[in-house]
Amino acid sequence: MLRIKKSVPYPENIIQEIFQNPNIEITEDMKDGFYHVLGSLNDLQQEALYLRYAKRKTLKQTKEELNLTDYKTQNLIHRSVRALRHPRASRYIRYGLDYINTLEKEEIMRQERYSNKAYLAQGVPLADLEEISAKTYTALYRKGFGTLYDVNLFIKEKGSGWHKLIPSIGIRGKDEVEEAVRIYRLNEIDAGHDV
Repeated sequence: MLRIKKSVPYPENIIQEIFQNPNIEITEDMKDGFYHVLGSLNDLQQEALYLRYAKRKTLKQTKEELNLTDYKTQNLIHRSVRALRHPRASRYIRYGLDYINTLEKEEIMRQERYSNKAYLAQGVPLADLEEISAKTYTALYRKGFGTLYDVNLFIKEKGSGWHKLIPSIGIRGKDEVEEAVRIYRLNEIDAGHDV
């Protein structure tokens, strides 16, 4: 555990502990992220962290209030901080709650795009694809493709060796494009199946 100065207020002190960096610059959005993640802990873990970091109780005072042994109290605090350090939890703190919520909304919109039949039928613009790398996009763009639908028609026409006809696309690019075709279900649309 880090030695946090007593002058550091709550929750800045526990955020410094989570990132093991007493010099980290803490924003309001990081605090919102911390409170969001804190809610994922059970009541006993939250209480132990509150007593230790907000009330600044010693380990002995915390153990007495929680009615636990020294070992269990120390273990509870360590496990709670470790849970907050987990990448899935700490990203809310590090990047802030607004940023993570924005990412999650973008992912929901992307999933909705996958199931939008009209959008898929007119062709997904290559520039909108997050599934392919910049190198793959550039290779396809230079070959004259504008949409994933056009690329899919080319794949069907040329067969399994289609990627050899596009300079600089490579095996990785081939796999990216075929995965995007699968995700967007373009073969199902062409076959007349419902998406």
